[in-house]
Amino acid sequence: MSGIHHFRRLTLFGLCVGLTGCATTEPRTSSARLPATPEFWSPLAAADVFYVGERHTEEGDHDYEFEVIKGLKARGIPFSIGWEMFEVSQQPLLDAWQSGGISLAELLRQTEWDKHWGKYSPTYERMLRWSRSAGVENHALNAPASLSRKISRGLPLTPEEKQLLPVGFRSLPGGLKNFKSQMGTHPGSGSINYNRYYMAQTLWDQTMADRVVQFRRRDPAKKLVVFAGRGHVEAGYGIPPYVKQKLPAVRQKILLPDVAPPNAADPVSRR
Repeated sequence: MSGIHHFRRLTLFGLCVGLTGCATTEPRTSSARLPATPEFWSPLAAADVFYVGERHTEEGDHDYEFEVIKGLKARGIPFSIGWEMFEVSQQPLLDAWQSGGISLAELLRQTEWDKHWGKYSPTYERMLRWSRSAGVENHALNAPASLSRKISRGLPLTPEEKQLLPVGFRSLPGGLKNFKSQMGTHPGSGSINYNRYYMAQTLWDQTMADRVVQFRRRDPAKKLVVFAGRGHVEAGYGIPPYVKQKLPAVRQKILLPDVAPPNAADPVSRR
């Protein structure tokens, strides 16, 4: 996601008190149609993990995501979906819904979906319904919001919370500088403790990367399609380089709706 939309996300989690006047991108209505050419689908079929970097308020980006997963299914490519929008602690609820133990309405109620994500797009729910009917598994990727809040505020963590921190990752060179460049022109950013907010961002990225790594080790025959905000996957930062640290041979592709051509070279693979 862009720096502005990243701040919107922080505000949703109570991390940026007072920054409720952030500029936003107005939602638009669009029906994405992906090319049926080998140039688009062959690189995806060859990848192990690929990321759709969405802008949460852009309805066209969600149309794009939906077309990607329907296209994979139509081509007989086995895959699962990983969601930034669900926290790792919510995986049992996702599993219960996928097995028919609870309704979608109950899943969304217990995860407070309307409060955090439902306002962005109804396509999320359509993709969830479609995935279950198509036999496609869904996986929660993100860190608990309560943990990221405490980190951004510099509050001490309990022993139990420390156990939730991802381990075994190395910091990304230039990561903090890149984060500051995204945030530096935002209204009110002069009073922000960049180090703490970057730690919260890193928690999200490393937690999601760790979940991707776990999936690949558990189910290497399937691909993982990751839906995440653009700032979590672009410019050589975010989730992909952390995954690469633990899985050097992993083949990753990044799709950025309306920004990069579908067959553009993956910046991660050029590292």
